[in-house]
Amino acid sequence: MPSLYKFQEQAVADLDAGKHICVLPTGAGKTAVMFNWLRDTGKKRIVIITTATKSRSGDMQKEALLWCGQEWLDSLDSFNVISWHKLDKFSLNVGLNHLEDYAFAFDEVQKCKGYTTGMGYGFRRICTHCPVWTGYTATPGDDWKDFITYFTVCGKVKHKTDFMNNYAVVQTYRGFPEIDHYVRVDEIKKMWDDIITTPDASQMFRELPKETHKVIEFKAPKQYKETRKTRLKEDGEFIETTMGLCHYLRQICFTKEKQEWLAEFIEGLGDNCVFFCNYIEEEDVVCEIAKKVLPKGTKIWRIDGKHHEIPTPDTIGKYDIVVAHYASGGEALNLQFMHYWCSISPNYSYSTSLQARGRIKRIGQTKPMFFYYLKAVGTIEDDIYACLKGKSDFSEKNWCKQLEEELTDKK
Repeated sequence: MPSLYKFQEQAVADLDAGKHICVLPTGAGKTAVMFNWLRDTGKKRIVIITTATKSRSGDMQKEALLWCGQEWLDSLDSFNVISWHKLDKFSLNVGLNHLEDYAFAFDEVQKCKGYTTGMGYGFRRICTHCPVWTGYTATPGDDWKDFITYFTVCGKVKHKTDFMNNYAVVQTYRGFPEIDHYVRVDEIKKMWDDIITTPDASQMFRELPKETHKVIEFKAPKQYKETRKTRLKEDGEFIETTMGLCHYLRQICFTKEKQEWLAEFIEGLGDNCVFFCNYIEEEDVVCEIAKKVLPKGTKIWRIDGKHHEIPTPDTIGKYDIVVAHYASGGEALNLQFMHYWCSISPNYSYSTSLQARGRIKRIGQTKPMFFYYLKAVGTIEDDIYACLKGKSDFSEKNWCKQLEEELTDKK
């Protein structure tokens, strides 16, 4: 069985000692940590909760064999891999009062952060009744409210209301309550430190090959400024909401000039590349361009809400490309056998963007990596990329509010 890095050994030791959440960068081998911890528990009923893509692929069974061996697998009474979307139903049927011989591992545990979602409910039911569980993530949350579920199941707060009453200051915005800021933040940080292990993984990343990042700039679409001012689409349709206007402006940034560059890039690449998109329409265009310029017989692997087939080193062809939606392909994809990556348009979330790049920047990568970012200058894409460069999320709500005020002032 493969050996662990020292930081992975430390993570396993911390989890064995009672920590619950393992936070490691994307590509740092959280799965290796997870299976070593599962083996250490000595439990005979193993349940792994992961993404829908991973639950279908059989990857977890392969990883179990790699890290724990066939003898361990044969010794188990049960080994189940279920998707986060099925967790709520599973938690209702598993028999919560009979979990003493179970160990639960939650891959991509940040999916539980919606306190009142089905995933959040299922997570809380399981963890409240089974003390032997751990969670794994590179991006646990963007705001302290995302951590309430973790604090609840670890006994740091009683419930969401308890956290809000003690640590959040709420104000009303347009008739709806919103968190304005947090108080006693040192206490919140202490609660988080008590339940996580996050050893330094920089050793591993220093050993990865060189990476090159390049922003490819394009002119703003001709109609951009006029559309922003008049709220009229090219066909004359009026855009009612500021949010609708925001999304339309984003979509028209995928200009003909971008598409022409993309055709030349794909045709001359001579290698595999993964393309990340925010809109299905972008995926469609990338796929159509690729079909026209790639050699006959080349496969386009599409990963989104409707397409789930994932390439492996054995199944990917010499010139094949992957076209993925950020929401579906940003997690649970191991593409370290590829070393070209391209963002068709920027995603609002810094953590999602980081996760997406981590599909190729991970343990096992052996070649220099190249990251390309397509940007329409003088558009909303400038603002999004500025936030991502500062390691923060882009706030669509604030951007829309500012635009609304600007348009109102000009009337």
